Parts: sequence; C-alpha cells; structure tokens
Amino acid sequence: MKTALLKTIIHEESVKYFDRVHRSDWKQFLYMGRNEEWYQFEETKDLDGIACPVLFIVGEGNKDYLENEVERLNREKDII
Repeated sequence: MKTALLKTIIHEESVKYFDRVHRSDWKQFLYMGRNEEWYQFEETKDLDGIACPVLFIVGEGNKDYLENEVERLNREKDII
C-alpha cells in the first residue's frame, strides 16, 4: 500500500475514533493549539504554592477515560 494512501486511511480512522469518543468539537483544540498565545501557560506553569480545591472533570460520558483517571488518582499522593 502506498504511503500517502496509508496515511489517509489512518487519518480517516483516527477522525472516526475521535468523533465517536468525543461529543464536543474536538478539532477546535487542534486549531487552537497552533496559536501559542491561546492559553495562559506562563501564568499557570507553576502551581506548587497554591493550596485550594480543584474540581476535576473527566469522562465526557466515556467509561474508559473515567476508569483511567480513577486509577491515576489512586496512584497520586498529592490528590485526595
């Protein structure tokens, strides 16, 4: 199979996968990520001194996401 055709097939399968697991317009984040100024990384890069509750939202209706994050939270010592 030619490389260009293989890339197209992989791309189409990837798009189908992300369309299936995300209810939102996930593609917008790809475009936003091209602009280095879209998020305030400079202001949020060091949060060590902040002690406040954080609402952690995960899943978007996807059981696999939720299970993976629950597993990760159980491993992390700083998250209660």
